[in-house]
Amino acid sequence: MLRTELTGDTPDSLRLTWVHHEVAHDTLEEEIFGKRILVTDHDDWPVDTVIDAYRS
Repeated sequence: MLRTELTGDTPDSLRLTWVHHEVAHDTLEEEIFGKRILVTDHDDWPVDTVIDAYRS
């Protein structure tokens, strides 16, 4: 979604440029953005119980 380029050889000459790619952003928005990944150490809990615990 972002393309970056770092140019320069010394700290005072370093330059970071970036470009936002809207097509890539739109694709990711449809497929990935807004989803949650829940991590738990309750391996014995059913999925719906983990989700309920997260929501509460």
